[in-house]
Amino acid sequence: MVRVAHLEKRASFIGGLEGRDLSGRNLKGMNLSKANLTGTNLQGADLRGAHLEGADLEGASLWGANLEGAHLMGANLSKAILMEANLTGANLTGANLELANLELANLEGAHLMGANLSKAILMEADLTQADLTGADLTQADLTGANLTGANLTSATLEGAILNNAILLSANLEKAHLAKALLVEADISEALFQEASLREANLTKAKSFSANFNEADLKDAILKEARLDGAVFSEALLVGADLTGAHADSAYFDAANLRSANLLSVTMIDTSFAGANLEGADLSNSILSHSTFRGAFLASAILTYCNLHHSNLSDSNLKGANLMGANLSDADLNDALYSSRTRLPSSITQAQLQSMIKV
Repeated sequence: MVRVAHLEKRASFIGGLEGRDLSGRNLKGMNLSKANLTGTNLQGADLRGAHLEGADLEGASLWGANLEGAHLMGANLSKAILMEANLTGANLTGANLELANLELANLEGAHLMGANLSKAILMEADLTQADLTGADLTQADLTGANLTGANLTSATLEGAILNNAILLSANLEKAHLAKALLVEADISEALFQEASLREANLTKAKSFSANFNEADLKDAILKEARLDGAVFSEALLVGADLTGAHADSAYFDAANLRSANLLSVTMIDTSFAGANLEGADLSNSILSHSTFRGAFLASAILTYCNLHHSNLSDSNLKGANLMGANLSDADLNDALYSSRTRLPSSITQAQLQSMIKV
C-alpha cells in the first residue's frame, strides 16, 4: 500500500497510482507532475498548490477535492469527475477537460487559457473572473454558471448551453457562439465585439448596456430580450428575430437588419442611423423619439408603429408600409418615398411636402 510519505517524492519516482483510492488524503503541495492517475479516487483529497503539470487524470474522481492554486497545466482531465471541487486560482492552461464533470465546481479566478472543455459539464459552476481566453467550450453545458468578469476572448462556445448563466461584464470579444443557447442569461455590460452569434438563442436574455459592435447575429433569436442601452453598431442582424424585445436608448447605427423581425418591439430613443432595415418587420412597435436618419427602410413594414417625434430624415422609404403609423411630430425631411410607399392618413401636408418622391 502506498503511504502518504512515499507520495512526497517526485511523481517520476512513484508508480502504481492509477486506479488507487487516495480519497481524503493530504497531498497539499505535492509534486505529482506527469503522474499516471487515471481512474484514481481522489475524492475530498487536499491538493492545494499541488504540482500536476502534464499528469494523466483521465476518468479520475476528484469530487469535492481541494485544488486551490494547483498547477494542472497540460494535464489530462478528460472524463474526470470534479463536481463541487475547489479550483480557485488553479492553473489549467492547455489542460484537457473534455467530457469532464465540473458541476458546482468553484473555478473563481482559474486560468483556463487554451483549455479543452468541449462537452464538459459546468452547470452552476463558479467561473467568476476566470481566464478562458482561446478555450474550447464547444457543446459545453454551462447552465446557471456564474461567469461574471470572465475573459472568454476568442473562445469557442459553438452549441454551448448557457441558459440562465450570468455573464455580467464578461469579455467575449471575437468569441464563437454559433447556435449557442443563452435563454434568460444575464449578459449585461458584456463585450461581444466582433463575436459570432449566428443562430444563437438569446430569448429573454438580459443585455443591458452590452456591446455587440460588429458582431455577427445573423438569424439569431432575441425574442423578448432586454437590450436597453446595448450597442449593435455595424452588427449583422440579417434575419434576426427580436419579436417583443425591449431596447430603449440602444444603438443600431449602420447595422444590417435586412429582413429582421422587430414585431412589437419597444425601442424608445433608440438610434438606427444609417442602418439597413430593408424588408424588416417593425409593425406594432413603439419607436418614439428614435432616430432613423439615413436609414434604408425600403419595403419595410411599419404598420401601426408609434414613431412620435422620431427622426426619419434622409431615410429611404421606397415601398415601405406605414399604414396606421403614428407620425406626429416626426421629422421626414428629405425622406425618399415612391408610389408603392403606403403612408398613414394622419400624415400632415407639411410632412409630405418635406419628403422627396422618386
